[in-house]
Amino acid sequence: MAWTVYILRCADGSLYSGMTDELDRRLAAHNAGRGARYTRGRLPVKVVYREQVPNRATALRREWQIKQLTRVQKEALIMRGTSSGTTAAFPGFRPAALRFLRSLKRNNRREWFESQRDLYENEVRQPLQALVEELDVRLAAFAPEITGDPRRSVFRIHRDVRFSRDKSPYKTNAACWFFHRDAGKGVGREAHGGAGFYFQIAPGECLLGAGLWMPPPASLALIRERLSEEPGT
Repeated sequence: MAWTVYILRCADGSLYSGMTDELDRRLAAHNAGRGARYTRGRLPVKVVYREQVPNRATALRREWQIKQLTRVQKEALIMRGTSSGTTAAFPGFRPAALRFLRSLKRNNRREWFESQRDLYENEVRQPLQALVEELDVRLAAFAPEITGDPRRSVFRIHRDVRFSRDKSPYKTNAACWFFHRDAGKGVGREAHGGAGFYFQIAPGECLLGAGLWMPPPASLALIRERLSEEPGT
């Protein structure tokens, strides 16, 4: 059974998000004063955003993600929806994204990047966040333990140059990491953090990987032990 995660705009202009397996009936209940306590004093309400997900577990996770967004981010999510109120699928990366990354390779300095920041945000970072959102929903259908979070999954474009001879401040690729739901807060910042899926795009290449990146010694020992016990897996 498909579920729907939705955002309502209340009579006072505020936003309310929820989930249901029957949106029309739930909307009618809200407007009849039988919905959430928050909406009862802010009637009428109308649906301004909705997206379908495959099951209740995914709906719970997606509803939680939307509730963590700021008002500005929710309005941006609503604006990205189609005229029917259904979220638009990930549209892909436009040629401008690759042109930006190619130019960044030739102009890898702070002054140039700051002059092109809007282009980076619109053509690289936001589409990458949209990809994370869509794949998070799709992964829930067959690998619910793997999570995509636009805030934690997308890697920063700034390089860590502390121990590198190359002091170029920016990466010339865009990448994201889909991580295990039990991973700690270091996801996206630390080298380790559990198994997952990695995606990277750059001019002339597209990379997809799976596994663990630089696992700590204890985890690496367990992996080696399991491989020696079951070499065919």
